[in-house]
Amino acid sequence: MKRMPLVGGLLLSIASGLGSSGCNNQPPPPRTGPGGVIPGERAAKRSLARFFNMVQLGERDRAFGMLDERYDPILESLKKLDASRDRLIKALDDSNHADLAAMLRQKRLTSAPGFIEIICGEPKNLDFTSDGKTAVIKVSVPMPDGKTQQAWVRLSSEGVGWRVALPFAQSADAEPKGVPVGELQSEVDKAVADLQKAMDDFSGRLEAGQMIETGVIRDKLTACGRPIAAVMQRLIYNQTNIK
Repeated sequence: MKRMPLVGGLLLSIASGLGSSGCNNQPPPPRTGPGGVIPGERAAKRSLARFFNMVQLGERDRAFGMLDERYDPILESLKKLDASRDRLIKALDDSNHADLAAMLRQKRLTSAPGFIEIICGEPKNLDFTSDGKTAVIKVSVPMPDGKTQQAWVRLSSEGVGWRVALPFAQSADAEPKGVPVGELQSEVDKAVADLQKAMDDFSGRLEAGQMIETGVIRDKLTACGRPIAAVMQRLIYNQTNIK
């Protein structure tokens, strides 16, 4: 007599389980670890902060290595400066301009030895969501126009790291809607051509033994590098205060 309630309860439990699995088509919420931390949250936030740091340090290849791959053509354009930069660095070292040569070694992003502020301030993290493969960080970020505003940035997982999709988005869908990459690349190509011409000119004159004041070289290279810095600022913020 005791078997009937037991069997009935078992069948009811199975039926309930099948019914709930058929009706629930929503994906499960992100798993959280100890303290409610979403897996990958720290790494994603660290990647965004590290990208800003690499830009500030002028670390061109590392900065672009953390960007969405659609910006790779801009990196390839900037690499066209490498041979001219290396030649100029050697000419500077050989002509008692070692301090300027050291600056150029450090400023691989813009090749501008003078100070140009691309990053307007560190973003402050406000919220984070992730499905494990993509993440969206809501931030409060200082902008080139002097205002601080809320914005969103999307990151995609790549192994143990994350790639950042910029510029900052103005809505929670985190879709970057900045200047087309082709337009930015055209501006970079022009700046690269002007900068390469200046570098080669200084290299030739120094190699021929001509005396050139350090300030003259620094100011010219910085002026030629400003358009590259402006492109980077537009890439990040979709606006720039660099003229």
